[in-house]
Amino acid sequence: MKCSICIATKDKCRRLVCVLGSIYSQLCDFDFEVVVVDDGSTDDTPGLLKKYETTEGFRHIRIENNSYRNPSVARNAAYREATGEIIIAQSDDVVHATNAIPELCNRLHYGQFIIAQVVNVDFKTRGIIQGYNPYTGTANPRPFFFLGALWREDLYAVGGNDEEFTAPGFEDDWFGDCLIQGRGLQPIFDDSIIGHHLHHSRPGNLADLVEPSKELYARKRQLASCGGGNWESSGGAWHYDT
Repeated sequence: MKCSICIATKDKCRRLVCVLGSIYSQLCDFDFEVVVVDDGSTDDTPGLLKKYETTEGFRHIRIENNSYRNPSVARNAAYREATGEIIIAQSDDVVHATNAIPELCNRLHYGQFIIAQVVNVDFKTRGIIQGYNPYTGTANPRPFFFLGALWREDLYAVGGNDEEFTAPGFEDDWFGDCLIQGRGLQPIFDDSIIGHHLHHSRPGNLADLVEPSKELYARKRQLASCGGGNWESSGGAWHYDT
């Protein structure tokens, strides 16, 4: 299998239907699979995923979970299920522009990972919302996988996302650090590959909610920088079968 598109989701059915539609509207000259892990949705997500069960290469897993948690657990479940040489990792509210899948895969070279330019768009009109920097891209070069690609071997080598992050945020900062500092990969920010983030509101107390993850990230980074820890997830590297 050339490529596995891995998505963790919870209660975003209206957005996920757009994301899946954008994936399956693309033409690729190679096989790809889609792995969706539902982290306990209570909306119409299970019904949506059931509709795709007969689609070749589509798989979904449900994890029973009745509260919010960092998406690292669900993401890792998708990554472990993947069989592709290349992982396209993305958020469940980022719609692909035309040809995003082949461009991400064909431009990925060993020793690198690719991050697409992701812009914030209005959910109804799909127009770009002014006043927002791109979530990722050369104008905002953060190694966050709102939409990006990496070799599965590299993802497994750093142990996926760190499940010690249970509160929102900063698991993506640490994952990027592990790939760059631990694995020695070069991030490539490719503005010609576009993802559209479907805008949504954020909690007013988001800064308070992310504080535990922010503190955990600072501790992990400090330990790894001084040799007291490794640039990898707390569970260590995963076994990789070629």
